Amino acid sequence: MKQKKIFMIFLMIFFICQVSGKSKKKKPNCKRTAFNRRTTNYQAWKEQMTICELLEGYDPAVRPFGQNPLMEKRGPVTIHTSLHIRSIGAVSEKNMEYVAQFRFQQEWFDERLRFTHHSEFRNFDFINVARDQKLWIPVWFFNIFNLSTIFEKRS
Repeated sequence: MKQKKIFMIFLMIFFICQVSGKSKKKKPNCKRTAFNRRTTNYQAWKEQMTICELLEGYDPAVRPFGQNPLMEKRGPVTIHTSLHIRSIGAVSEKNMEYVAQFRFQQEWFDERLRFTHHSEFRNFDFINVARDQKLWIPVWFFNIFNLSTIFEKRS
């Protein structure tokens, strides 16, 4: 009798795990909608449909192959970066601190997102991707700290 109860509990746990595992389907990385002339901007709608097609089977956890569009060989991913300082203000000479505002940009080539082979999409130079449509993005960090506090602690 005791073994039968344990077996039944085991079956219930197993069934619950199976059901909960099936319900955790991967959320689609796409927002497909029907075009409506009255309410939809055609260019934005066409961009979104292009993104839907490009992101089918796309895995954002896998880095691009690193193929340079001008070369045939594969290698590391070349990432072009730029940092545009927009303003520097609130400078404190005494505390050796300042406030800066800047824009950080990155650009790289990902063969998986190439859409030039579709003739109807050739009029796009760039496509706007929503934040919830995940793409591979290089890892970066800024090591920003106050040097004066480090020197004060050493003294």
